[in-house]
Amino acid sequence: VVAYVHALFGAIVRISGSGMGCGEHWPDCNGALLPAMTSTTVAVEVTHRYLAATLLVATVALAVVGLARRRVDGVGGAGGVLRPSLLAVALVACAALVGMIVVRLSLANPYVIALHYTIAMATLATLVVAAQRGGALGAAALESSARAASAKTYRGACAGAALAFVTVVLGALTANVPGAAASC
Repeated sequence: VVAYVHALFGAIVRISGSGMGCGEHWPDCNGALLPAMTSTTVAVEVTHRYLAATLLVATVALAVVGLARRRVDGVGGAGGVLRPSLLAVALVACAALVGMIVVRLSLANPYVIALHYTIAMATLATLVVAAQRGGALGAAALESSARAASAKTYRGACAGAALAFVTVVLGALTANVPGAAASC
């Protein structure tokens, strides 16, 4: 849920033009960790950053619990929660670093912005995998229907998921590369 809300706020940051609401400061905002909310752009951007910090703490906590319980069935090993949780920590850290670069470049590079969004979507997908492996999001129904699906159906679903991801990434590029949206 935190990853979803964080990604949603990332979109709000871009759509509202709040990306430089904290100036070129990172990780603080206008020189403070608790900035004065002098405008909507500051509030939107700092909320996005607070959500990023919350997401980092949540994914690290998930990974720590996973490491502590790695010998429990369904946690460690192939098909367990541990691997996607560790990947999520790495992706959140990577997104934070790329976000810093976005701010330091004053939003001037649309490709870095699209990369930041791509990492956020990969993080969300990774956490969905971890949640499903942990039994959430209708995992039992998915597991029983997955066994009933043919190999061709499975491959088609994987191809569909890959195409959806590529479409989202191209959407980020279209939204950020000057002239791309107008040319469509």
